Amino acid sequence: MVNNGTLSYDHDRDGTHTQLAGCEVRFRNVNFDTHISIRYENEILSVSTDMENRNEWKNCFVVQNVELPTGYYLGASATTGDLSDNHDILAIKFYDLDKNVSADEIKRRTSIVPKAKTFEPPREH
Repeated sequence: MVNNGTLSYDHDRDGTHTQLAGCEVRFRNVNFDTHISIRYENEILSVSTDMENRNEWKNCFVVQNVELPTGYYLGASATTGDLSDNHDILAIKFYDLDKNVSADEIKRRTSIVPKAKTFEPPREH
């Protein structure tokens, strides 16, 4: 979900009315580390998974036309509606992908209002 402060997360519907995209990943009760890659570059947000710690990445989703400012926050949760589970986040690594960005472009990005041009259609529960 991309939020500029005007949207609310709907716990009763697992956020499906405001999610950009999604996929099902079976993290539960595995005996090895699993990995997720979240990449944001050139207004494209993509998520990939390496579920068996083999450096074999599978696309979860790719969404274009996502605008995020600098200085944003990242959140992670294992809660889904009334259910919850234990998920240990062992590490989060950030990498700078904008090595050749001008000072004017960096300044422009600080004033972007977060938005996405599309959302995934709501699902029935």
